Amino acid sequence: MDEHNQTMSEDRNFGAQLPLAPPTSARDDTVGTVGATERVLIVDDNRDAAESLAMLVELIGNEAAVAYDGASALSMLDEFRPSLILLDLTMPGMSGFEVARAVRARAAHAGIRLVALSGRSADETQAETRAAGFDGQVVKPVDLPTLTALLAGSAPT
Repeated sequence: MDEHNQTMSEDRNFGAQLPLAPPTSARDDTVGTVGATERVLIVDDNRDAAESLAMLVELIGNEAAVAYDGASALSMLDEFRPSLILLDLTMPGMSGFEVARAVRARAAHAGIRLVALSGRSADETQAETRAAGFDGQVVKPVDLPTLTALLAGSAPT
């Protein structure tokens, strides 16, 4: 290699250092704990959707458990003791409506907030979800600002 090419080759080498994580004070306010740690039970027969939502819940500093059907969700209530259940409405076997009614029938779980997860708008199912005992409904997939608001105690429509 001649001297000109060697010099050009050397000029193209550069380096950069990036921090592994931003300093705590520089963190985005939408990510991180939102107050008291919530225990969130996610119930959805779509495993990928349920696990992704659980990862988001944990990412922002809360505890999450996942059930893929209504019967499993009901069997987890006493042990996991969720403060919030995010519950898919349309599941095979036992629908989200049936699970909600079963949760509301148990006096020991009266304080659990129930939020319906649906691909349809709340306008389409609001009367039915309210009658089943849901506190609100969100459209899937749940985005981070909506999830953060839910975990902060804001009631969805």
